[in-house]
Amino acid sequence: MAARRAWQPPADLAKVVEGWLQRETGRPLADYQAKMCSQHGEDGITIEVFRRICVEHRRAVEIGCGANGGNAGILVGALGWEGLLVDGSAELARICGTLYPGATAVAAFVNRDAVGPLLAESRPLPACLSQRALTVVHGTC
Repeated sequence: MAARRAWQPPADLAKVVEGWLQRETGRPLADYQAKMCSQHGEDGITIEVFRRICVEHRRAVEIGCGANGGNAGILVGALGWEGLLVDGSAELARICGTLYPGATAVAAFVNRDAVGPLLAESRPLPACLSQRALTVVHGTC
């Protein structure tokens, strides 16, 4: 837990991600693994997926964000996305909110029944998304 509390994004996070955006395109996603905020290299893959699909709404939600923002941390911290970062630990949510002042960090326990109201309180979803779409993307809690 102490290591999670002490984690800090590098000062040049945006520059690092800009370098990732300059990588050769068209390779298998596994080739883009790179770790900054994530546990297993998902940061690089996430950046590559969003580069390929041309994102319209630059908003991320991370449920279980820990102190570093989880997989959404890279989007919020390096690319300036709007973010809702949720963790069951008030301490970790507070740390995350300090690291990413442009994001909304919330301490809450989330289950299938609580996720919709939590998202609605944060900011209404774009018309192109629905609760059903969220269920498909995130699976069943």
